[in-house]
Amino acid sequence: MRGGKFTDWEGGTRVRAFVHSPNASLLPVARAGTQYEGLMHATDTYRTLLAVAGLQLPHGGDDNTGGGTGPVPFDGYDQLAALQSGSASASRRTEVVYAPIVAGLNPEDCASWGQACGGALRMGRFKVIRGYPGDSRVLPLPAAEAHATKIAHGDDAISGLSPDGRRQLGGGGGDPGPDGCNYTTGKGCPCHHLNGGPCLFDVVADPSESHNLAADPQFADVKAKLLARLAAVSATHMPPAGLKGAALAADDQLQCRHVQTQLSFEPYGAFLPWATSSD
Repeated sequence: MRGGKFTDWEGGTRVRAFVHSPNASLLPVARAGTQYEGLMHATDTYRTLLAVAGLQLPHGGDDNTGGGTGPVPFDGYDQLAALQSGSASASRRTEVVYAPIVAGLNPEDCASWGQACGGALRMGRFKVIRGYPGDSRVLPLPAAEAHATKIAHGDDAISGLSPDGRRQLGGGGGDPGPDGCNYTTGKGCPCHHLNGGPCLFDVVADPSESHNLAADPQFADVKAKLLARLAAVSATHMPPAGLKGAALAADDQLQCRHVQTQLSFEPYGAFLPWATSSD
C-alpha cells in the first residue's frame, strides 16, 4: 500500500487484526480461518468487547446516544454480530474519518505545516483526500523474515521527519521532500490543492491508491458527497485535551471537572485526558 506512519494513505492507516475464541457461541466454527471484509475502526473495539462480555452501557446508552459516556456520544459501534456473520454488509460502520481539516491543527495549506496536511474520509468503498496526505512512496515488505528490521528502518526513512518531528526533511523552502513534494508550490504533492487536488479513490478495487478518480465525471457526485461530509465532520472538531499550563482552555476545564466529579476519563480529545498546573 501507499504511504506509512504519519500519513493518511492506506499504508499509514490500515491495521492487521484477528479475532479468536474457542467458544463457538462467540465465534462460529465456520468463521475460523476466514477473512472479514467489513468496514471497522479502532473505536469499534470497546463497544464490541462490551457485547462479547454481555455488558450494557450505563443508563441505557447502548444506541450511540451517549448515555453514560459523558457529554459526547461514542464514536464506535458494536460489531460483534457482523464479525459472527462474516457479512461485510452487516457492519454498522459506513464511514471512517482519517483526519479533519482544521485551521492551525491540520490545515489544507501545506506550506505552513509540512509532512501531511488537510484531511481524508472514507464512505463505503470510496475515499476522498483533501490536502497532501503525506509521503506517497510505497515501501515493499521484505522478502524474508530475517530482513524484518528493514521495516522499522524503512518506516523511519519513509516518514523522513526533521529532528523536531514536524516537517518532512527537504519539504520546505522550495526543496522537494523524499517523495518529491514541494509544500510551498504543491508541485509533486498528490492531492494538494495546488496540484489538482482533491483526490478520490476506490480503496476496495484500488487499495494502493494508484488511480485518482477525482476528474472522472462518472464519480462527480461521489466526490461532491464525500467532500461535503468531510467539511461537515471537520466543523465538529473539538480542541485536543491535555494542554499544559495553568491557563486551561474551556474544553480542558470541562474534562478536569468530569474527572474530579465522576472519577473517570471524559471520552473525547487527544490521548491526555486532563492537564494540571504542575505540568
